[in-house]
Amino acid sequence: MFYKHLSFIKQYIQKHLAVLAAPLVLVLSLLPEAAHAGPLGSILSALTYIPLSFAYLILALVTLLSGLVAELCGAFLNWITGPAFITLKYTNNEFVNLGLGITKNFVNLILVVFLIYIALAIALRLKERATKQTLVYLIIIALLVNFAPVFCGLIVDATNIVQNYFLAGIQKGVSGDRFFEFFRFRKNS
Repeated sequence: MFYKHLSFIKQYIQKHLAVLAAPLVLVLSLLPEAAHAGPLGSILSALTYIPLSFAYLILALVTLLSGLVAELCGAFLNWITGPAFITLKYTNNEFVNLGLGITKNFVNLILVVFLIYIALAIALRLKERATKQTLVYLIIIALLVNFAPVFCGLIVDATNIVQNYFLAGIQKGVSGDRFFEFFRFRKNS
Protein backbone atom coordinates (compact mmCIF):
# COMPACT_ATOMS: atom_id res chain seq x y z
CA MET A 1 0.00 0.00 0.00
CA PHE A 2 2.91 2.32 0.76
CA TYR A 3 4.36 1.70 -2.70
CA LYS A 4 1.04 2.61 -4.27
CA HIS A 5 1.17 6.03 -2.56
CA LEU A 6 4.84 6.38 -3.45
CA SER A 7 4.12 5.79 -7.14
CA PHE A 8 1.27 8.32 -6.98
CA ILE A 9 3.66 10.92 -5.54
CA LYS A 10 6.23 10.13 -8.23
CA GLN A 11 3.61 10.53 -10.99
CA TYR A 12 2.40 13.78 -9.44
CA ILE A 13 5.93 15.20 -9.38
CA GLN A 14 6.51 14.17 -12.99
CA LYS A 15 3.26 15.76 -14.17
CA HIS A 16 3.69 18.98 -12.20
CA LEU A 17 7.43 19.50 -12.51
CA ALA A 18 6.99 22.95 -14.05
CA VAL A 19 4.88 24.17 -11.12
CA LEU A 20 7.26 22.66 -8.58
CA ALA A 21 10.29 24.18 -10.34
CA ALA A 22 8.74 27.67 -10.51
CA PRO A 23 10.04 28.75 -7.06
CA LEU A 24 13.54 27.65 -8.05
CA VAL A 25 13.32 29.68 -11.26
CA LEU A 26 12.06 32.64 -9.27
CA VAL A 27 14.93 32.47 -6.78
CA LEU A 28 17.54 32.07 -9.50
CA SER A 29 16.09 34.97 -11.48
CA LEU A 30 16.31 37.30 -8.47
CA LEU A 31 20.01 36.63 -7.89
CA PRO A 32 22.27 39.58 -8.70
CA GLU A 33 23.72 39.70 -12.18
CA ALA A 34 27.42 39.99 -12.87
CA ALA A 35 28.62 43.31 -14.33
CA HIS A 36 30.47 43.25 -17.64
CA ALA A 37 32.38 46.08 -19.27
CA GLY A 38 32.63 46.58 -22.99
CA PRO A 39 30.71 45.19 -25.95
CA LEU A 40 30.84 41.62 -24.66
CA GLY A 41 28.98 42.68 -21.51
CA SER A 42 26.14 44.21 -23.54
CA ILE A 43 25.76 41.05 -25.59
CA LEU A 44 25.74 38.87 -22.46
CA SER A 45 23.19 41.16 -20.81
CA ALA A 46 20.94 40.96 -23.86
CA LEU A 47 21.26 37.18 -23.95
CA THR A 48 20.38 36.83 -20.27
CA TYR A 49 17.48 39.27 -20.60
CA ILE A 50 15.58 37.02 -23.02
CA PRO A 51 15.40 33.90 -20.78
CA LEU A 52 14.62 36.00 -17.73
CA SER A 53 11.78 37.73 -19.56
CA PHE A 54 10.46 34.34 -20.63
CA ALA A 55 10.66 33.09 -17.01
CA TYR A 56 8.86 36.22 -15.77
CA LEU A 57 6.14 35.67 -18.38
CA ILE A 58 5.66 32.05 -17.30
CA LEU A 59 5.52 33.06 -13.63
CA ALA A 60 2.99 35.79 -14.41
CA LEU A 61 0.78 33.28 -16.25
CA VAL A 62 1.02 30.77 -13.39
CA THR A 63 0.14 33.52 -10.92
CA LEU A 64 -2.81 34.64 -13.04
CA LEU A 65 -4.16 31.10 -13.43
CA SER A 66 -3.76 30.29 -9.74
CA GLY A 67 -5.50 33.55 -8.88
CA LEU A 68 -8.41 32.68 -11.15
CA VAL A 69 -8.69 29.23 -9.58
CA ALA A 70 -8.62 30.85 -6.13
CA GLU A 71 -11.39 33.25 -7.19
CA LEU A 72 -13.55 30.38 -8.45
CA CYS A 73 -12.98 28.40 -5.25
CA GLY A 74 -13.79 31.51 -3.21
CA ALA A 75 -17.03 32.08 -5.11
CA PHE A 76 -17.97 28.43 -4.58
CA LEU A 77 -17.23 28.72 -0.85
CA ASN A 78 -19.29 31.93 -0.66
CA TRP A 79 -22.20 30.10 -2.27
CA ILE A 80 -21.92 27.14 0.12
CA THR A 81 -21.59 29.25 3.27
CA GLY A 82 -24.34 31.65 2.22
CA PRO A 83 -27.77 31.55 3.81
CA ALA A 84 -29.51 30.59 0.54
CA PHE A 85 -27.57 27.33 0.08
CA ILE A 86 -29.94 25.16 2.12
CA THR A 87 -33.49 26.44 1.95
CA LEU A 88 -35.20 23.33 3.34
CA LYS A 89 -35.97 23.22 7.03
CA TYR A 90 -34.49 20.13 8.61
CA THR A 91 -36.77 19.88 11.66
CA ASN A 92 -40.06 20.99 10.11
CA ASN A 93 -39.91 19.36 6.69
CA GLU A 94 -42.89 17.51 5.21
CA PHE A 95 -40.76 14.63 3.94
CA VAL A 96 -38.90 14.29 7.25
CA ASN A 97 -42.12 14.47 9.28
CA LEU A 98 -43.75 11.74 7.16
CA GLY A 99 -40.76 9.37 7.45
CA LEU A 100 -40.28 10.15 11.14
CA GLY A 101 -43.97 9.54 11.88
CA ILE A 102 -43.93 6.11 10.23
CA THR A 103 -40.64 5.13 11.86
CA LYS A 104 -41.65 6.46 15.28
CA ASN A 105 -44.97 4.58 15.27
CA PHE A 106 -43.31 1.34 14.17
CA VAL A 107 -40.54 1.57 16.80
CA ASN A 108 -43.02 2.51 19.53
CA LEU A 109 -45.08 -0.58 18.65
CA ILE A 110 -41.99 -2.78 18.99
CA LEU A 111 -41.08 -1.02 22.25
CA VAL A 112 -44.50 -1.77 23.72
CA VAL A 113 -44.10 -5.46 22.85
CA PHE A 114 -40.67 -5.56 24.50
CA LEU A 115 -41.96 -3.68 27.56
CA ILE A 116 -44.71 -6.29 27.99
CA TYR A 117 -42.08 -9.03 27.72
CA ILE A 118 -39.88 -7.29 30.33
CA ALA A 119 -42.85 -6.79 32.68
CA LEU A 120 -43.72 -10.47 32.47
CA ALA A 121 -40.08 -11.51 32.94
CA ILE A 122 -39.73 -9.31 36.04
CA ALA A 123 -43.09 -10.51 37.45
CA LEU A 124 -42.11 -14.15 36.94
CA ARG A 125 -38.54 -13.47 38.18
CA LEU A 126 -36.88 -14.77 34.99
CA LYS A 127 -33.36 -13.41 34.43
CA GLU A 128 -34.02 -10.26 36.44
CA ARG A 129 -30.62 -8.68 35.88
CA ALA A 130 -30.72 -9.11 32.10
CA THR A 131 -34.28 -7.84 31.88
CA LYS A 132 -33.43 -4.74 33.92
CA GLN A 133 -30.51 -4.02 31.59
CA THR A 134 -32.81 -4.47 28.61
CA LEU A 135 -35.28 -2.05 30.21
CA VAL A 136 -32.57 0.61 30.43
CA TYR A 137 -31.68 0.10 26.76
CA LEU A 138 -35.34 0.30 25.76
CA ILE A 139 -35.78 3.58 27.65
CA ILE A 140 -32.73 5.02 25.87
CA ILE A 141 -34.06 3.85 22.49
CA ALA A 142 -37.49 5.33 23.23
CA LEU A 143 -35.95 8.69 24.12
CA LEU A 144 -33.78 8.72 20.99
CA VAL A 145 -36.62 7.80 18.66
CA ASN A 146 -39.25 10.11 20.13
CA PHE A 147 -36.93 13.11 20.54
CA ALA A 148 -34.95 12.66 17.31
CA PRO A 149 -35.97 16.06 15.86
CA VAL A 150 -34.90 17.81 19.07
CA PHE A 151 -31.51 16.07 19.14
CA CYS A 152 -30.93 16.72 15.42
CA GLY A 153 -31.93 20.35 15.85
CA LEU A 154 -29.50 20.73 18.76
CA ILE A 155 -26.65 19.22 16.77
CA VAL A 156 -27.35 21.30 13.65
CA ASP A 157 -27.76 24.50 15.68
CA ALA A 158 -24.50 23.84 17.54
CA THR A 159 -22.64 23.29 14.28
CA ASN A 160 -24.19 26.46 12.84
CA ILE A 161 -22.94 28.42 15.86
CA VAL A 162 -19.41 27.06 15.38
CA GLN A 163 -19.61 27.72 11.62
CA ASN A 164 -20.76 31.32 12.16
CA TYR A 165 -17.90 31.85 14.59
CA PHE A 166 -15.37 30.86 11.94
CA LEU A 167 -17.18 32.65 9.11
CA ALA A 168 -17.36 35.94 11.01
CA GLY A 169 -13.84 36.78 9.81
CA ILE A 170 -14.85 36.58 6.15
CA GLN A 171 -18.07 38.58 6.17
CA LYS A 172 -17.14 40.33 2.91
CA GLY A 173 -16.79 36.95 1.25
CA VAL A 174 -13.92 34.68 0.52
CA SER A 175 -12.99 35.92 -2.93
CA GLY A 176 -13.58 39.61 -2.34
CA ASP A 177 -11.77 40.50 -5.60
CA ARG A 178 -8.52 40.89 -3.67
CA PHE A 179 -6.56 39.25 -6.46
CA PHE A 180 -7.85 41.65 -9.10
CA GLU A 181 -7.53 44.63 -6.75
CA PHE A 182 -3.84 43.78 -6.37
CA PHE A 183 -3.29 43.89 -10.14
CA ARG A 184 -5.35 47.09 -10.54
CA PHE A 185 -3.21 48.72 -7.85
CA ARG A 186 -0.02 47.53 -9.53
CA LYS A 187 -1.19 48.73 -12.94
CA ASN A 188 -2.05 52.25 -11.71
CA SER A 189 1.23 52.84 -9.91
